[in-house]
Amino acid sequence: MSNELQIFKNADFGEIRTVVKNNEIMFVAADVCKALDLTNSRKAVSRLDDDEKGVTLSDTPGGKQNLTVVNEYGLYNLVLSSRKPEAKAFKRWITHEVIPAIRKTGTYSKALPQWKEKEIEARLNNSRARIASELRKIAEKTDIPEYKHICQQKAAEVLSGVPLLPMEEAKEVTYSATDIGKTLGVSAMKIGQIANQYNLKTPQYGKYFYSKSEHSCKEVETFRYYECAISKFAEILEGRQ
Repeated sequence: MSNELQIFKNADFGEIRTVVKNNEIMFVAADVCKALDLTNSRKAVSRLDDDEKGVTLSDTPGGKQNLTVVNEYGLYNLVLSSRKPEAKAFKRWITHEVIPAIRKTGTYSKALPQWKEKEIEARLNNSRARIASELRKIAEKTDIPEYKHICQQKAAEVLSGVPLLPMEEAKEVTYSATDIGKTLGVSAMKIGQIANQYNLKTPQYGKYFYSKSEHSCKEVETFRYYECAISKFAEILEGRQ
């Protein structure tokens, strides 16, 4: 039995500390949760079965410390609970690089049965499919093209396990009714009334965004205007004088 920590580094996932305990490879739970964006590591580990986790006393830069660790079964279950698109890539790094590297030392030889590997892979795929399905449902409910595209893209990332090319950000500046009202010396309500009366909430003059409501924690659709709309509002206001 060895309680000496072995550290594996990855540009995408940071450092993962491992230790061999009773001839079984164990991963430091805090490192795994950090790599998988599981912010509450204590809660994530508490959901694992007792035979998937444990505590080991190991030497650290701060002296001997009790570290919470998980075995391969526990690690795979943490992967399943992560919504990070790169979780599948993390699992591949662990199974194709980290574990084989430890096995070469001769201190670890226990491998998961093939049927268990297939079961874990199937569970991971099913979990990803459920998340992707929820994202597609959200995409179907929104009328805002940009948000529909984002949800569809995220669904594809979840299924593929790798991030897609980032969406090109909109370069055109937009303004709220309040912004335009201050510029033209009228209230935001007045701008809204004119926009509705003259049908200015169209792609020609702006687009809808989701933003947090001032009066609740809900997100609401808000129309923001392009710069060309300001001159249109000014023209309408001048015609009313």
